Amino acid sequence: MSGFVKKSVLCAGMLLGILSSLCAATVPSVFLQDAGWLWSEQKDGVMTASVKLNAGTALDVEVTGEKDSSGAPVAKIKEAAYDGSKGKTLTFAEVKYDGKTYWVISNRVALQKKPAVIVEDCAMYNTKSLADVINAHLDIGSVVAAGNVAIATGNIDIIEVSYYSERLYAVRTVYVKASKVSSALDDITAFKILDNAAKTSDLDKKKALLDSADMLNVSSKVKRAVDKARDDMDASKDMLSEGSELYNKAMTVQTADLSKVNVRNIPGSTAGGEVVAQLESGTLVKAAVKTKKMENIEGLVAPWIMIMEPVEGWIFGGYASESE
Repeated sequence: MSGFVKKSVLCAGMLLGILSSLCAATVPSVFLQDAGWLWSEQKDGVMTASVKLNAGTALDVEVTGEKDSSGAPVAKIKEAAYDGSKGKTLTFAEVKYDGKTYWVISNRVALQKKPAVIVEDCAMYNTKSLADVINAHLDIGSVVAAGNVAIATGNIDIIEVSYYSERLYAVRTVYVKASKVSSALDDITAFKILDNAAKTSDLDKKKALLDSADMLNVSSKVKRAVDKARDDMDASKDMLSEGSELYNKAMTVQTADLSKVNVRNIPGSTAGGEVVAQLESGTLVKAAVKTKKMENIEGLVAPWIMIMEPVEGWIFGGYASESE
């Protein structure tokens, strides 16, 4: 091949690359799997997990310029193996995040939507008709991706939202009443704070988190959620009214009927709070602190015990015994 031809081919390739980059487009999208990953493509084409993301993270998804049957943009996707997949493949979509190019599993992201949060437990509908209700609901605090608002029968505002279904391992799109959804940044931030507060058993840290939530300019529904979290925290202080003491013990969770034991973010059966995990009977745990005050639950009198492993939280001491 002559030098002139080689240069012509090289120039043509460069021109095609420039044109491709100019034609490339992205659409604002929302990553919806909590503790999911952005992936980097290696030279051999295998995807490697690179950046861990929280649900609700905004991404820019590369699109082909085509539209699907509903008129929605089509993401730029590819089939690829991933670390530890033993040759199995998943469908990945190309995205831009923090100025860099990554890939995400395509059914973890909602295109052309913005981050939002459910501010009140709400019913879901398959279509824009309120008669087409689904036998399931979205809980307050659920992270979603919100689309456009529409008018349903009866002049009620509804909105298309997408959420990640742990059961389906995929994003699902439904309709909910618009009054149940907020895309306001402070409302979204407040629920992130409430989630972190629910996961800690440190009351001082919990109070600091709730204090920071109080400083946000949130909607009335979110304010009620923050107030409830504070009421739950105050109620837990009853179990700690007589103080606590170090209790560095290895223990085993045990129940007479082999039922699971709730791990709560605050001590006390009537203190409210959140169940952060459930442990199978027979699970080994590492205890750190116990309350001096006792509680009587179903005839069992015992303190509440804060455990550090395998999860952090409080369990009722009547459902645990010291390991040998």
